Amino acid sequence: KQWYQRRVAITAGYQQLLAQRNGYLKQLQQTQKETSLLKTYDVRLEKMANYIFETRKKFVAAFLPVLQSVYRQLDTDETQMNIVYRSSMHQAKLSDLLAQSRGNDLRVGYTTVGIHRDDFEFLRDGYSLRQYGSQGQKK
Repeated sequence: KQWYQRRVAITAGYQQLLAQRNGYLKQLQQTQKETSLLKTYDVRLEKMANYIFETRKKFVAAFLPVLQSVYRQLDTDETQMNIVYRSSMHQAKLSDLLAQSRGNDLRVGYTTVGIHRDDFEFLRDGYSLRQYGSQGQKK
């Protein structure tokens, strides 16, 4: 229960800080002021994002065997079910990603990289259910 409460609090904190950062980016579009406050937002976002990222990776690792077991019970053919956690943080630290996207973020007025852009993809025999699954499989 404590783990869940901590995760919820950190996720809510991330979302709140992200909204503040996005508000600041919108403000910078109008005023063209100093952008040093963005670095402060980035440092705070990274701490929370690292926790959420690691929690999500652990969840997928723990959930995958359950998913595969239940799917084998429901499906009569020999297809394999998989779940993949898609995150830009697999390739780089959030601080590096935010630094690389800063110009684009300033141009569009919102944060274009981070865990809020992550996704979970369900695959059946290596094919995305989002693209190739039937309506029932997508549900």
